[in-house]
Amino acid sequence: MKEKKKFLHSSRVFVRIRPKAISGGHADYDDDDDDDDNSNGGDTDRRGIGIGNGKLTQKKLSGWTSSSIHIADHHGIEEYDFPKTVLPPEISQEDMYMEMLPAFVDRFTAMESGKRGIEGQQQPQHRKQNLKQGYNVLFFAYGQTGSGKTYSIFGSELSLAEVGGKPNPQWGIFPRVVHEVFDIMHERKSTHQFILTVSAIEFYLGKCYDLLVDDDGNDNGNDNGQSKDPIVIDGDDFEPRGHVKTRLESMDDIMPVLAKIQENRTVRATRMNAKTDDCGGSSRSHCALILTLFQVDHSSPSSSGRGKYVKTTFTLVNFAGAARPDKTGKDRCSGMEVMMDLRANRVVKTGAQAFVINWELFEIGTAVIKATKDHQLGRKYIPPRQGVSPFLQFVASCMNGSALTGMLVTVSQSNRCGWETWFTMKYGTDLSKLRVPVKPQVSVDIKEALRITERDLQIVSELLEKTPEVGAPSSKYYIGRKILSKELKERLIFLEEVAVPPPILQDISLSSPTVLLDGKRPMKKSKPHTSSVYVRIKPKVSSPKNSTQYSEEDEMEIKHSNSKTCVKRLSGWTDDCIYLTGNHGTEEYDFPRQVIGPDVSQQEAYTHMLPNFVDSFTMEGYEAAYNVLFFAYGRAESGKRYTIFGSPLSLTQSELHPQWGIFPRVVNHVFQTMDRRPNTKYILTASAIEFYLGGCYDLLADNNRIIIENFEPTGHSKERLNSYHDVVPFLTKAYENRSVQAATTQMSSNTEDSSRSHCALILTLLQLDSSSHQYTKSTFTLVDFAGAETPEKTGKKRRNGSEIMTDLIAGKEIQDGAQGYVINWELFEIGTAVIQATEQHRLGNKYLPPRQLASPFLQFLASCLDGSALLGMVVTISQVMGNGWETWFTMKYGTELSKLRAPIRTQSIMDVKAALDNAGMELAQANEALKKTPETGSPSSKYYSLRVINVKELEQSVIYLQELVAI
Repeated sequence: MKEKKKFLHSSRVFVRIRPKAISGGHADYDDDDDDDDNSNGGDTDRRGIGIGNGKLTQKKLSGWTSSSIHIADHHGIEEYDFPKTVLPPEISQEDMYMEMLPAFVDRFTAMESGKRGIEGQQQPQHRKQNLKQGYNVLFFAYGQTGSGKTYSIFGSELSLAEVGGKPNPQWGIFPRVVHEVFDIMHERKSTHQFILTVSAIEFYLGKCYDLLVDDDGNDNGNDNGQSKDPIVIDGDDFEPRGHVKTRLESMDDIMPVLAKIQENRTVRATRMNAKTDDCGGSSRSHCALILTLFQVDHSSPSSSGRGKYVKTTFTLVNFAGAARPDKTGKDRCSGMEVMMDLRANRVVKTGAQAFVINWELFEIGTAVIKATKDHQLGRKYIPPRQGVSPFLQFVASCMNGSALTGMLVTVSQSNRCGWETWFTMKYGTDLSKLRVPVKPQVSVDIKEALRITERDLQIVSELLEKTPEVGAPSSKYYIGRKILSKELKERLIFLEEVAVPPPILQDISLSSPTVLLDGKRPMKKSKPHTSSVYVRIKPKVSSPKNSTQYSEEDEMEIKHSNSKTCVKRLSGWTDDCIYLTGNHGTEEYDFPRQVIGPDVSQQEAYTHMLPNFVDSFTMEGYEAAYNVLFFAYGRAESGKRYTIFGSPLSLTQSELHPQWGIFPRVVNHVFQTMDRRPNTKYILTASAIEFYLGGCYDLLADNNRIIIENFEPTGHSKERLNSYHDVVPFLTKAYENRSVQAATTQMSSNTEDSSRSHCALILTLLQLDSSSHQYTKSTFTLVDFAGAETPEKTGKKRRNGSEIMTDLIAGKEIQDGAQGYVINWELFEIGTAVIQATEQHRLGNKYLPPRQLASPFLQFLASCLDGSALLGMVVTISQVMGNGWETWFTMKYGTELSKLRAPIRTQSIMDVKAALDNAGMELAQANEALKKTPETGSPSSKYYSLRVINVKELEQSVIYLQELVAI
């Protein structure tokens, strides 16, 4: 196959000429200065030519055109035609930016610019997105002290104190780049997810420092920079490690960052740039500002149905002010002496700054020439790794094709700066010759990016665990591995966040793509429903030493001491099959609608399972609303709780978190759906019920006992949810009251309790179409089954089943250790009822749920068996071999539930006034019945509590209906 040619890139160099002006303390000489006698304290004649070194000062800027610079000396005029464009003194900041940067920003943000590419110009409105690939960008700014370089990069200090919707006219390059990136992010917000970060690194005296780290010891004038801890440049990819990355959400965030950079950067007053209140002096270090953009295009998913992800960087390198050593106000230093002090980590003399700066610039210029020659000869350029400065290692990415390269050189019109101007032209000429086959950053499947990052993190974490901090030969790698582990964790968090589709796309199921017509989904017809069962596999993770979860070493002991436990084990899976291997061979379970692998994020798992159920619940694209009953089932520590609710840390955040589980995402999905309907008024409430040892309790009211009436709970609390922010306090309150058992079992680690009860979270949605006055009510119930396990793994003694059931029926207190038996009995009871209901529906008979001698849990769940609700289920399993029995039982249970097929009934739609009249009538009848029922002393008193509850619930229903009508 013919190899595709790489994009060949020539470095683009621009020249900007500073206006003639005297600005405060800046020694920005104009022609009048040249006539001053000894205006800067040096030995000069009245023409500004040094008596002792006139050779160096007999150069001056004599003129320019739109693409060339002319330097004159006593030998004549030299012409430099390397600039792509010469920017004259009168050009504005905005015009300067538009001449240089838009094409680079387009490549950085993965925009396809047409003619407005690297080789031409076009208006911004002609850009279009192309997230197949993006490019890293490395843009240099170079110039002598006082040539206007800092103003070109940042702008005036006053302009940086102001933020707003439009760029300040005096903003420089970097604020404008950030502003344009935010504009592009805003344009694509409906289909893309973005994270933008900024970093700032200083290269000072041969070392590399983080400018965003608080450093109270740095006085900004420290010649040796020893108050800051240096960071390292990775020798493999030439990227800095261990530096701070600040998240940018808006332009308001960039201004404090720029202020902190200016505060921490090493500067010093020189003869070229005085240090005054208006001028901070001359920068004595190189500075790199790094923008990192993570983006995922969810509008055009990859072949696996996931979004396409690409990461790019835009690095703006501000070279230190270039000047002759005698113009820095310090004595010349011996180069050999300075280099020996640096390599020996000794404190260098104060006059060494200029030498180090010029040496690093020479080093880079030499490398550019070598790289250009290698590419011209067709050889691969290998950047130097040993014996070079961190600054050269860092910028080497532009020389091996890792980044597009651009450069702005600034020059002064002052005759006294002739030598620096001439050197600047020579340097710009060398950089303009760079031509390399630039490598784009090709987009990848976000799922694959997550998998690779998780794999790398696991490898680095394992290496870090094996690396002692001190006292071993490998200890020299400890800090590097620790830094890399921290960065991979941060990257994983970013990837999980951008993997979540934007809100407008979150309600579109990737497994069932639908064509959108005028922003609305087509109506779907009701039909008999087969329960949808999903399987999610928990990743393999290393258990802590104090954990009682089975380790790899334990599995051999299990085989010999308790072979019954490990007769079955999970041996593999595909997208829709699970394979269990035992002593008699391999069993295949093909009931899952989909198997969700261990590498799938929370958002992806939700997208696979829940969107169609939530659409049915909210009547989004359906002719009527449906009740939904969604189970979550799995043994202790199989990832069930994480799948349903999310990590404990995520549940401390009221904002949408990448690790949120099913229930918080369902609530968020409901609010997003309903808020898109301006003509629909709605009320959403949430309840939490616990089924424990045959009883039913309210988790929102200190575990008050409630009853199941007509297969629905009665007398439980309902909390109003006004936004998705309310879901975390609701879950916190519910789980404070839930019955759990301390982790003294073989199934749960010491850090996590095992739930000893079933829990039902109920969302009730009342919605009114204000245009048609049609009202409907639907419920979404998420049932968290108690952890399923063999009784001996609960850490409690086996109990006699007959004895336990007798105690339960008689209402006696149950002894410790009965929990596991009751849980398994209720699960068996539900499984049996599912089989019976399936058979009755197959024969065309009406299924009648059991009312007598059935646990409250079965009575509650019976609504899914008679067609009152859509049924879905996620079963979670562990890859640990010692849990094979529980995995096998889980597969059997899932198989039975997947067989259920029932003619589902929709929720009725009625006129809201009729609904209010009916509720009022029922309330009057309930009040009348309550008045006739004495609290005690009569045979009818046994109904008193129930009738009180009935009146309260009807009163609440009337209040909600009246509120909807009033809205």
